[in-house]
Amino acid sequence: MSLMPLGVLFNRSASKQLEPQLAISELFLLQYGISMKPGDQGQPGPSTKAAYGEIAAAVHVADKAIIPNVINAVLHRFGEMCAQHALVQVDFAPLGELKCEHQRLEFVSSSVQAKEAHRADLLMSSPRLRLMIVSLRDSEVR
Repeated sequence: MSLMPLGVLFNRSASKQLEPQLAISELFLLQYGISMKPGDQGQPGPSTKAAYGEIAAAVHVADKAIIPNVINAVLHRFGEMCAQHALVQVDFAPLGELKCEHQRLEFVSSSVQAKEAHRADLLMSSPRLRLMIVSLRDSEVR
């Protein structure tokens, strides 16, 4: 689905499930002086327009014609915020999250977020690691 000027949202086949991905437009990156975090963007398939009528109905707007202008304005504001602030995050639940940290943009799909959360839970369940974190916190307090 086209989210211009930002890029194209698409599903990449990762193993047996589809994983949301965002192919970010080079023009968007250049316009705001930001870059992308290294990683595989994948190749998007054919682009389609967003279902403006469904979006308008979901947000209780009578005229679907204003939806593309609103999306465009929001994405331009997002680019401005990325250029001006150290950390900008936008939650696109249930698809994932757009994160711009120190002018480096990335899209983290919800499946990747779930894997990272699970990995963090496993690490925190280790008594040895928990002891190291507690000792680091104690040394910072002193």
